[in-house]
Amino acid sequence: MLKKPRDFKERQKAKAEAKAKAEADAAAEGKPKRRRRKKKTEPKPAPPVNTALSPTTVRRVHATLHRALRDAVRSHLLTLNLADDVEMPKATTHDRAVAAWNSGQLKKFLVSTDGDRMRALWLLYATTGARRGELLGLTWDDVDLEAGTITIRRALVPVGYTVIASEPKTKSGRRTISLPPAAVAVLKRHKTAQKEEMMEHRDIWAAERSEGLRALGLVFTREDGAEMHPDRVSKLFDKAVVKSGQPRISLHGLRHTFATIALIEGKQPVSVVSQRLGHANTGITLDFYAHAMPRHDEEAAAVFAALVVPEGF
Repeated sequence: MLKKPRDFKERQKAKAEAKAKAEADAAAEGKPKRRRRKKKTEPKPAPPVNTALSPTTVRRVHATLHRALRDAVRSHLLTLNLADDVEMPKATTHDRAVAAWNSGQLKKFLVSTDGDRMRALWLLYATTGARRGELLGLTWDDVDLEAGTITIRRALVPVGYTVIASEPKTKSGRRTISLPPAAVAVLKRHKTAQKEEMMEHRDIWAAERSEGLRALGLVFTREDGAEMHPDRVSKLFDKAVVKSGQPRISLHGLRHTFATIALIEGKQPVSVVSQRLGHANTGITLDFYAHAMPRHDEEAAAVFAALVVPEGF
């Protein structure tokens, strides 16, 4: 008679031996080894994809379509512009909000750009609020270093891999912007550095520019004189932001950084900021940046109350 194992290890060993003996006997008799059937699990449904376009995207698509239909009406190809009677969605605060820095973060970023070939461009974006393509389309004829101003007359727009020059769509887009002394000094150094690059690459300077841009004395170019592709500039800015250690924002966010600092911290008049941004009217500026101005409104209320409300009222 077999003795029962007393401890856990002996019991486990006995079970393993019994199992091995049973499998050996089954193999000797030609019986296949039983396998546990895996339970069929139904695949989890994929989360729904939000295919809805943002209000801003809808308005941009509508604007493009509206202009195309308007031209068709003018050419007598259509009798009516069907895009006239379309009710457009209103932009929400979330849709309009764009990441931006405060003055301290912007200053740290600019300090970190020491030695960056694009430093003059980053400084101009930060101090003028100009759009991406507007500064890339800037020529030396548009720069007055004595008066300390730049004049926006065109913008470089990407069309696939090529770049074309586009004139401002509105009168407000064509504007003259004053520069701070630091920006003028940086532009002077940039001009000297560009002349050195022209001498170094004089055999191929501007040879690879897109047709229509070769005659322009562009302020910002590649080392060989070719135009800067706007998408490439955005990527270079992303790398500069990572190097600076500041929160990630887009190049377009630098334009909003200028606007919010000017309005909130600098307390500049909306009319002045709107003109520098190239907005058609101040209503656009107020509509876009109203969500970023609560503190300014609170301060205005406090100042007014201090002037007119009697003590102890």
